[in-house]
Amino acid sequence: MSDSLQAAISAIRDGDKARGQQLLAQLLLADPGDEMAWLWLASIIDHDERRRECLERALRINPHQEAARQGRQALEGEEMARVHADRAPAPPEAEPAVPQPARSIAGAEAERHERDEGVEQHAPQRWPAAGLGGRVARLPKPRPWRAMVLVGLLVVLAVAGGALGDNPLAPGRTGRPTPPLTPMLEPGPLAQEEYAARIMQISLSYAQAMDILSERMNAAIQDQRLLADTRWQNDLLTASAILKANGESVRGLQAPAGYSGVQRDIRTAALHFDQVAEQVTAFVLDDDLEGLGRATIEMELGKEAIQRATQKLGNRE
Repeated sequence: MSDSLQAAISAIRDGDKARGQQLLAQLLLADPGDEMAWLWLASIIDHDERRRECLERALRINPHQEAARQGRQALEGEEMARVHADRAPAPPEAEPAVPQPARSIAGAEAERHERDEGVEQHAPQRWPAAGLGGRVARLPKPRPWRAMVLVGLLVVLAVAGGALGDNPLAPGRTGRPTPPLTPMLEPGPLAQEEYAARIMQISLSYAQAMDILSERMNAAIQDQRLLADTRWQNDLLTASAILKANGESVRGLQAPAGYSGVQRDIRTAALHFDQVAEQVTAFVLDDDLEGLGRATIEMELGKEAIQRATQKLGNRE
């Protein structure tokens, strides 16, 4: 177990999930094949779709990872329970409450004061103000021109990240659940149908990461205070880690005969999205506004390469 993973686990066990997520995301940016890092990241992420992505990543690396398999089964059970709950008939309307004797004003005021004190003592801090690594992110209070540039870049990146543009396979456009991430890769060229299916899965996984970036950038456009928020920053790092992991999957593919053009385009897309991951990470950790601008360009180029690859696949069907 690496020192970085041990530090992340220690932070999580100490109750500092934000710090743990930051360390895990940075670790996965450097090594997308770390099975345990994906597993621990799944244990602390609140969003079900992103938790599923992490569990699927761990299972791609090690199909015998029992904890990941159990976690995925638990997610599926929760989803089925929600479906049944949605289909259940509405409960009957409650009967009117029987009026209760009025309490004294003094007693009601004492009860309210006691309840408010309990809330203040026990309410969790939902949006911690501490920055990455125990410091506030080095994003200075923006001067007017800087604020305009930053908001402009956030708008462009949010628009660029929206579900891979016109990709008809992007999540939310098919009405179907998002399929699992890229499967395990066997040595040697793949059969044509298997290769096409994996390219489509990689495209969908890229779209998921773009959705995270788009969602978080849109939130920051509405409230620039999020730029110094640990959870907001960590969501960007997590999306960057997913982009990097997809690049590793792309580079492990071996195309069957006749698919060299598709392979060239998907690898080109991976190179561009690798740059997006690096530039977004630099923006979060080093306040690199120029890098954020470069990320928008790389994202558009990556989307175009993905669309070329999927179009070539469609033309072969």
